[in-house]
Amino acid sequence: STGSAEIVALLLERGAPWNALDRKGRCAGEFAVDARSQACVDLLVNAGVRAQLLFGIIEGASTEDRSSEEYLTTKASFIDKDTLVDENG
Repeated sequence: STGSAEIVALLLERGAPWNALDRKGRCAGEFAVDARSQACVDLLVNAGVRAQLLFGIIEGASTEDRSSEEYLTTKASFIDKDTLVDENG
């Protein structure tokens, strides 16, 4: 049902981890697949992809030419719902 996808979307928007595991080692994606909820699967996959892209950007960011204080005080903002950029764009 669409209700499940709406709940998953709300939880992700509020910061719920897309890759959390339960006590048996299962994640939300496995439950979504078992329930045949493609909408929930898509939401979880998209959240995972966004997280991995951000991690890649963060890991690839060079701070060698800036002090730690300067790097940590650099302002970042969202230019749309899914895109985070620093003050240089």
